Amino acid sequence: MSTLKPPFRADHVGSLLRPQAITAARKKHPEGDGLSPAGLKTVEDAEIPALI
Repeated sequence: MSTLKPPFRADHVGSLLRPQAITAARKKHPEGDGLSPAGLKTVEDAEIPALI
């Protein structure tokens, strides 16, 4: 096993920022503005690949 340190460093500093579409969908969901749990999941599933 090597004891050399790699020439780079990576730190996990927190979560990714949510896209505006997810933020808006989460606001609509609990207020009963017609967005079902399945609708919220659809919005999240559509937006997540764009972040990655």
